Amino acid sequence: GAWQYVARLNPIATEPVAVATKARVAPAASPKAPVEVAVAIPGVPADAGGDTSANTPPPPALAQLLNTPEVPTSTEAAFVALFGQWRKDYRLLSGRTGCARAASAGMQCMFVTGTWNNLRQLNRPAMIELIDADGAKHHVLVSGLDDDQVALEIGGKVYEYPLAEVDRFWFGKMLLLWTPLPTGEQKLVRGMHGPGVAWVRQALARYYGEPVTVSADDDVFDEVVEDQVREFQRRHQIEDDGIIGRNTLIQLAAYDTSAAPPLLSKLPPAVETP
Repeated sequence: GAWQYVARLNPIATEPVAVATKARVAPAASPKAPVEVAVAIPGVPADAGGDTSANTPPPPALAQLLNTPEVPTSTEAAFVALFGQWRKDYRLLSGRTGCARAASAGMQCMFVTGTWNNLRQLNRPAMIELIDADGAKHHVLVSGLDDDQVALEIGGKVYEYPLAEVDRFWFGKMLLLWTPLPTGEQKLVRGMHGPGVAWVRQALARYYGEPVTVSADDDVFDEVVEDQVREFQRRHQIEDDGIIGRNTLIQLAAYDTSAAPPLLSKLPPAVETP
């Protein structure tokens, strides 16, 4: 369905509902701190108080968590969490759909059907769709990803699960947010000039560990820039055509120090200029 574009506009709690568990839980990113409400999950012991860090129980099985009625896994709840990663309060933005609200905040939705490798490459928090054994659909936030574990934000808490456990419910649907160039270009190619090209040159300079300078030539997309773009694309497993489209812009945005996007994993050190 059109879950990736339309948030179900049902009333939601003023703050995300938190789940009572201690299993490798990190605070969820949100414009406001969530109000913690104890939710009883069958088979998961309640916090007995005191320092239990040395005897932390494992997280509840994902199937068990998804089927706990008190745990919100609606599209709207997932959008709230996703916008929180970008330091935006979803509930204060205008628009009838999640993507309309993204547009009002200068962002765009990107719907992808792919794999964990695709998400690693994009390196952005994403809403994913999970389908349980009864065919019910759940939408949760991926807020972290490594080689064999994924961090899911559900109900205002973050749980880490093996990829294999999530794979039982995930069939590749995901939605991300990204920020297009403020100057409006959808594509940049050799021969163009302007503020968008200047932004690209500055991002490339940071990636290659070069000084970020401002000169009369900074807004020109010349042969040197094209060569740097091709090398950047190869190192990010993007088709090395030298054309700066959406996927290349998403990767370059990680090097915009004025408006750094949220990332699933840390950026590698600067590389040597080709």
